[in-house]
Amino acid sequence: MEMNNINDLLTTHQLEEILKVDRITIYRMLGDGRLKGFKVGGQWRFPRSDVESWIRGRCFDLQSLAADGSGKNGEQASRIFPISCIQAVQSIFADAMDIATVTTDIEGQMLTEVSNGCDFCQTVLSSEEGKRRCSAFWKGVDKGGVGTCHAGLLGVGSRITTKGKWVATVVSCQLDLRGGEGRNDFDWRKNLPRMASELDLPEKSLHAAAAGVRTIQTDQIPRLSRLVKQVADTFSKIGEERLALLGRLEQIAEITHFEP
Repeated sequence: MEMNNINDLLTTHQLEEILKVDRITIYRMLGDGRLKGFKVGGQWRFPRSDVESWIRGRCFDLQSLAADGSGKNGEQASRIFPISCIQAVQSIFADAMDIATVTTDIEGQMLTEVSNGCDFCQTVLSSEEGKRRCSAFWKGVDKGGVGTCHAGLLGVGSRITTKGKWVATVVSCQLDLRGGEGRNDFDWRKNLPRMASELDLPEKSLHAAAAGVRTIQTDQIPRLSRLVKQVADTFSKIGEERLALLGRLEQIAEITHFEP
């Protein structure tokens, strides 16, 4: 068994200072195998090399994370955000507002599943061409806040930022816009035969699902825009806090350079 130099061993108190956690947390980490240690005279000691290895395994390249948040299939953005948490908050919002909502990376690729989506748009998304067109819409809708998708339905988007960089977008969409007294100045249903052909989908299925598309009145758009922005701002704070945590881990990793 390889013996450790006494100067290469950390006490429990030193580890508390390095990891910024309490003694109970350290014992819990010992118990579940995240940390390795042994007792000397009834006191726990932790090999410095093992602690360094554990920390390095949990550190990320923060420079690339903060650069623009993009990456293949949203890899960078998904590393900034705890996607399961984002999905849960998004779903609560979508259900409460009875509106479809999705979070995408800056290229319009889905980071989350669509929450509370309607049957019509789910049918559209079952087509690869439909996914491509929806992605293109999600990518651009945040610029003006409100836009009309390839199917003629309304969507509202807002940017998520971390460290001043655009990293993702929240979009609430799949809405049939109605004007005063329920008037619809643009009947998007007239385009269903063309859409069915271009997306290689059964026209009958699109027509049947179109009846379930939700409607929104013109005067409701400002309120929806404010709420979507609040959701985006919340996600931005989550991203900032996660990056701050990763920054702490990076600082902790510098124990490699500590003098015993």
